[in-house]
Amino acid sequence: MRNDKVLCAVLWLLMLFAAQSVKAEVSTQLRYRMEHFQRFNQYEIRRSSEGSATVLHSLRADVTAERTWASGSRGLLQLRAATANGFGNADTAFKPGEYGRVHQAFVETRGLFGEESFVRLGRQELHFGGGLLVAPDDWDLVGNTFDGARVSKESGNWDLDAVAAWPSDPSTSGRDGFLAGLNARHVSFTNTETEYSLFYNRRPYLRTGAAVDQDLYTLGARRAGKLSPRWTLLGQAHYQIGKTTKFEPQLTPGQRQKIRAWHYMLGADFFASGRVFTNFGIEFSSGSGDDTGTADRYETFQQPFPANHNRFGAMDWFGPMNANIVTLYAFYKISPRVLGLVQVHKFRLESPEAAWFLADGTPAGYSAAGNLWPNGASAPSDAGTEWDFEWRFRTNGPATYHLGYSVYVPGNLSSVANWWNATQNASWAYLQITYDK
Repeated sequence: MRNDKVLCAVLWLLMLFAAQSVKAEVSTQLRYRMEHFQRFNQYEIRRSSEGSATVLHSLRADVTAERTWASGSRGLLQLRAATANGFGNADTAFKPGEYGRVHQAFVETRGLFGEESFVRLGRQELHFGGGLLVAPDDWDLVGNTFDGARVSKESGNWDLDAVAAWPSDPSTSGRDGFLAGLNARHVSFTNTETEYSLFYNRRPYLRTGAAVDQDLYTLGARRAGKLSPRWTLLGQAHYQIGKTTKFEPQLTPGQRQKIRAWHYMLGADFFASGRVFTNFGIEFSSGSGDDTGTADRYETFQQPFPANHNRFGAMDWFGPMNANIVTLYAFYKISPRVLGLVQVHKFRLESPEAAWFLADGTPAGYSAAGNLWPNGASAPSDAGTEWDFEWRFRTNGPATYHLGYSVYVPGNLSSVANWWNATQNASWAYLQITYDK
């Protein structure tokens, strides 16, 4: 870790000198977040070593140098230093510790495949499928970046992208899988966005093994736009095929299993334009879960590289895997500078035979032997309800303040003795300060 910090400091200084010599634009961002968890360990085995309450402090600093030449070509170098304190365990899902890394470093050349095209080589952020498939995951302390190539071309109202890259993740010792895909995005004159994508994802299961455990092909379609001046609609669907090359507890390393999974999401937003409440919305997300009666197939939908803190609960417990999630929300204004959001999420398992999954794609609990938990038995489908309250404070200066509070009310699944056997509410609160300059 000390070597990472020294390397980051050296690169930081080199970049500042280089930026001065080539007249690059330099920007910085500093982000501090304090989070308080209360009784989370009753419902999430991955943090069971923690006490009933935990406080986490995290600090992240970015410095970015960007240069655009007369030809339109562009170069970008972004260094990121991050630290988290307060956790007593080494849970890789929250990446406690200290990191100094090159977050982005790429060169972008324009015009190789005609006008309005570019080729980008190097470490870069990617965002496809509305963030549900591939996203930078900016809420995370370190974030997602990818080492590889991206070719992009505009053709009329279409943006066409092809990518081939390895994810860069400082919490793992090596490259964590492989990602390749095609994405087509169309924006009409009414600002209706239509997106089609096909991704191949080769990755280790749970992000902990050196062996490749899943080969996934995910076909997706997404459409979002205004139905009228006051109504906006969203529809998104994914179908997934592939195979497992090693999977526990159902399979031994020498066995194989087909992957057949799906996910869809529907949403509607009403623009109220009131003095207090501005928007009201509803979303329904449904993702398939595994059925132990189909021994030759694994049917839980797997997100390739999603963004946490997106739509499925501020506490990031639920992803769209093996879950039916109904969300109601409302945006409101306390003052011209203070904006608020209130959400309520209702969670139910799509298949009570399969595990409860977190938003980062990993199961909420697994045994010491590595088995998913729950698995292989029936359970109640009711997984609880969550209320989220968020506020954003804007200033005239470069600082932005975010304040949030969530409370989770357990459902029947959480209170069964053979499962979590937990009936108390859990809560989560955070304060985030972001400074851009």
